[in-house]
Amino acid sequence: IKSKNTINVGGDIGDDISAGNWNELTIGGNVGDDISVKSANDLSIDGNVGGGITGKNANTFSVDGDVGADITVKNKTDLDVGGEIGGDLTGKDRNDFNVGGDVNGTVTVNRRNTLTVGDDITGDLVANAKNTINVQDDIYKDAQLGKRNTLNVGGEVREDLDIDSFNTVNVNGDIGDDVMANDRNDVTVGGSVADDIKINDKNAVYVAGDVGDSVTADDKNAVTVGGKVTNNVSIDDWNAVDVGGNVGGDITANDKNAITVGKDVDGDVTLDDKNIIEVADDIEGNVFGDYGNALFVGDDIYGQAELGDYNEVYVTDDIAGDVKVGDDNAVGIGGDVGDDVIADDRNLLLIGGSINDDVKVDDRNLVLIEGDVLGDVNADKQNGIGVGGDILGVITADPSTIIVENEPFPVP
Repeated sequence: IKSKNTINVGGDIGDDISAGNWNELTIGGNVGDDISVKSANDLSIDGNVGGGITGKNANTFSVDGDVGADITVKNKTDLDVGGEIGGDLTGKDRNDFNVGGDVNGTVTVNRRNTLTVGDDITGDLVANAKNTINVQDDIYKDAQLGKRNTLNVGGEVREDLDIDSFNTVNVNGDIGDDVMANDRNDVTVGGSVADDIKINDKNAVYVAGDVGDSVTADDKNAVTVGGKVTNNVSIDDWNAVDVGGNVGGDITANDKNAITVGKDVDGDVTLDDKNIIEVADDIEGNVFGDYGNALFVGDDIYGQAELGDYNEVYVTDDIAGDVKVGDDNAVGIGGDVGDDVIADDRNLLLIGGSINDDVKVDDRNLVLIEGDVLGDVNADKQNGIGVGGDILGVITADPSTIIVENEPFPVP
């Protein structure tokens, strides 16, 4: 048919429907093959469409049953399919799509579309800008978003979630591979992320479960992981990272980050400047802090602690290796130091246990040790060293240094 026709068919159409513009078609049964129309048509089909649907602009399609193949439309189309789509769904701008069952292919939309899928998308989801998409169950492959989209997934995204900027994404289940985000996105994952989280700037990412590999972030992000991060956490500047479980590898942070770990860190912690980090249990590797960091450890450090200047460190129990500090640090250790304590100038060191090897300090340090020093004490000028127990090695000190032995010190 051409244009401006009104057609009512009580039963089936055995093959194709082809229409021009401004037609109204009502089909009481099935359409055996394809539907192809131009613009401003209104089609209502009570049954199934055996093939696909192709339309240009401002069409309305209502199909109570299934569509057997691809649906491709341009702009301002209102599409309602009660069942499933047997192939891809493709739309350009300002379309309204409602699918009751599966889309058995890839969904591709450009700008300002609204899409509701009552079951799964078995291919990829590709959405450019300002789309609102609701998927009741799973996306079997990747979900790729451009800018300013809203995506809600009731089940899983089984492969990557790859998004650009200003998107809001809620996934009730798991992400089967990576989460990759550029800038200013808000991502909530109700399950776990199987592989990496890789984000650039100003994103908010919440994962209720685990991250199967690593977390990498640039600047000004907020990342919350309810479970564990299996490998590393590597961040640049001004991030807030909260991990409820273990970090299975290293933590590396540049400047001005806040990091909380609910259990252990199984690797090293390396900090540049002005970071705040709290680890509830052990750090099983080494600690390296450059300048102005604050570190709180609820249990032990299995390796050494090496600090630059103006750091504050409190360890509830022991440090198994050396403690090496630069200038103007404050260090509190509730238990023992397994090796040497080495300090430059103007440090405060409070140690609740013993030092199992030497103490070596330069100038103007205050060192209070509740237990013993099992090695030597070497001190330059104007230091104060108090030892509650014994110094078992040799004492070598400048006359301006005061060393007191066998006096109890209530180290906090």
